This record gives sequence, structure tokens and C-alpha cells, in this order.
Amino acid sequence: MRDETSSDNTLIKEYLGGDLVAFETLALRYQKRVFGICFQMLGSSTEAEDVTQETFIALMTTVKSFNKRSSFSTWIYRVTTNRCLDRLRAKKSVPVDPSELGPQGVMWQSSDGGPEDSAIARDTGELIAKTLNEIPGEFRAAVVLRDIEGLEYVAIAEALDTTMGTVKSRISRGRRLIAEALRQSQQIPEQGTK
Repeated sequence: MRDETSSDNTLIKEYLGGDLVAFETLALRYQKRVFGICFQMLGSSTEAEDVTQETFIALMTTVKSFNKRSSFSTWIYRVTTNRCLDRLRAKKSVPVDPSELGPQGVMWQSSDGGPEDSAIARDTGELIAKTLNEIPGEFRAAVVLRDIEGLEYVAIAEALDTTMGTVKSRISRGRRLIAEALRQSQQIPEQGTK
């Protein structure tokens, strides 16, 4: 049986040496995170499943090019994000299906309070997910990697192959676009206006 504590680099080396179980271990280790990114980026569990599968197929053939300058997790986020952005570019716009918000939507759900709080959290989560799917892909990717996946700015910059300043700018702009869309959808006046 495979040692689940093996490092990513050890598993990569074993896979490149012909051990297919090593890649399976890596895939299982990252499957939920990859699916989560895909779901948040694409807004559909069906699309997320497809792109998750495409990502791991691509990783099987490209893992030999992993140069270890960054962590494997950062590299996998980069491959995943690029696959999602490619899908978004091909489709131009993927409408969110709020009924599909499941475990990946928990960031907007409240564990405290009663049924009314849960309903408000669910409605807010659906609205944020819809809004997230309306902002351009490069801003969406930065917001998803920071606010949903919790990556540090340096890791996001590596995953998106850009500078830390650009990452901070994209996150800030993405958050502003989401806030503006939420304000408009709820007719909330901007701060400082009456």
C-alpha cells in the first residue's frame, strides 16, 4: 500500500519511473482542490468535472516538465486555472446554475443561526456565485485563488504567471466588480451617497 505521506516530488519521481499508482495518489491528493477551483471559475459542476478530468489528463503528460522552481501545488493551480480560462474564452460566458451550489458554496453559508440565517446565506451565496461568473476570467481567477482557495499572493502570482502587483490589482478590481454588481442587484447605494 502507498505511503500517503510521500512528498509530491517523491510521487512525481516514482510516476516518471513508471509507477502509475504514484500519479493516482497525487491525483487523489489534489482532486477536491482542482474541482473546487474549476467549479468556482466555471459555475457548473458538469463543466468543473470535465475540466478537472482534462486537467489531470494534461498533468499525466506534462508532469515531466515540472521544474520544481515552485511547489507542485502551485504548478497544479496554474495548469487548472489555465484550463478554466481556456474554457471560458471558448465559451465567452458560462451562466451559473445556483442549484448546483453544494460543498464548494460553503464559504458563503453561515453555520450559526437558524433557518432564516441559512436562507439568507444561501441566497447571498447564489448571488455572489452568479456575480463571480459575470466578471472577466483574469479577475475571477485571482479572486477564486485568494478568497476561496486561500492562496498567498506569491503563490497566486506563480500560478497565474504574473507579478505580485498584477495579482493584487486583479484581486482588488475583481472584488470591486463583485461589490458593484451586488450593489446594483440589491439597489444598495454606494458608501457616501444618500
